[in-house]
Amino acid sequence: MATFAPTSPATSPTEHLTGAVERVTFHSEETGFCVLRVKVRGHRDLVTVVGTAATITPGEYIEGQGVWVHDRTHGLQFKTQALRVVPPSTLGAVPLSRETGLSPWEEGRDTQVVLRDPRYGL
Repeated sequence: MATFAPTSPATSPTEHLTGAVERVTFHSEETGFCVLRVKVRGHRDLVTVVGTAATITPGEYIEGQGVWVHDRTHGLQFKTQALRVVPPSTLGAVPLSRETGLSPWEEGRDTQVVLRDPRYGL
């Protein structure tokens, strides 16, 4: 009879994952710990990504280096060792909110301020 040992993040090879944040399930302003639901190319369903980010907003693009883990309570997750927000490369790549039709950067902000925002390099 075969037995299976749980995969340890320390022994698993790291993978690279990129995608668009669809939902921020949890974010701690104190520690930066976050649980995200991310649309990743090649995955039918949203992927749960766990990591740390100073700020994170639905619609932003992320890159993560990490491992796949299976949490007993929450299921399959991509646990990042390094997570960073990636600015869109063009204005056409900026996703629009389903509710308002605006990008996350435009909601409540002047468009000219958004275009000059150095975080996004636009």
